[in-house]
Amino acid sequence: MKGSATAPVTIIEFSDFQCPFCGRFFEQALPQIEEGYIKSGKVKLVYRDFPLESIHPQARPAAEAAQCAHEQGKFWAFHDKLFANQQQLSAENYKKWAAELGLNAATFNDCVDKKKYAAEVSKDLADGSAAGVQGTPAFFVNGRVLEGAQPFAAFEAVIEEELRAAAGGGTEAQAAATSDTRGAAPAQAAPAATGAAAATVREIPMTAKKFRFEPDAITVRKGERVRLLITSTDVNHGFAIPELDINSELKAGATTTVEFVAAKAGRFPFVCSVYCGSGHSVMKGMLVVE
Repeated sequence: MKGSATAPVTIIEFSDFQCPFCGRFFEQALPQIEEGYIKSGKVKLVYRDFPLESIHPQARPAAEAAQCAHEQGKFWAFHDKLFANQQQLSAENYKKWAAELGLNAATFNDCVDKKKYAAEVSKDLADGSAAGVQGTPAFFVNGRVLEGAQPFAAFEAVIEEELRAAAGGGTEAQAAATSDTRGAAPAQAAPAATGAAAATVREIPMTAKKFRFEPDAITVRKGERVRLLITSTDVNHGFAIPELDINSELKAGATTTVEFVAAKAGRFPFVCSVYCGSGHSVMKGMLVVE
């Protein structure tokens, strides 16, 4: 956990150290969240592992190594080292970086070699799946879902709403608590918001098929919270709105939730972004924010 245990807003992050979109959150949104909310005691961040092993072979080894660093009180320093060096993830480098960070090398190396925290990582993965996580990064802000490499503005909007609710005695989104076995703050994960906040969400079902999105034109109003429910029917794809810094992986046969705030008016193209061959250049559409 990063931040004050008594912070009124809790962000649960399910992440993958090899995921490029998780790296983008680390580089772009997280520093602003830390500066604006974590340091002031308004937000605490709980990190949970969700390694996508089928496409990121170093995701689980990196997660287990980070838990070994956590054992010596260096989780966040190791977390930062992993995300800053995503292209160099390897067992050799985990041990090298641990030594650079001042960890006891013999203890760390033994922990990694024996896969001491494999069960801990598996528990996080199971908890995330039970909470509806299908891709990374995925976030629960007092139980309200944000998926993908969302810009800071999307987090800011939800955090401010939750802070206003806390100040006014409003009811936070109900969350299903899951606890870290080594003393971290409880990780809360709930699939949806409740009460007035939920009523403001505009849900739009979509389908991703080979070479097309349906519908390929979406119109929403400025200021609306938009929740796209994207079902990929045949193959793995990616869905991105580049101008809004949204990029999510879609799994064949699964529905992925992409939630964001339509903070500014305009026309924003959406495109295929992962596993896209030459034929996928026509797999695109337009989001219109009025």
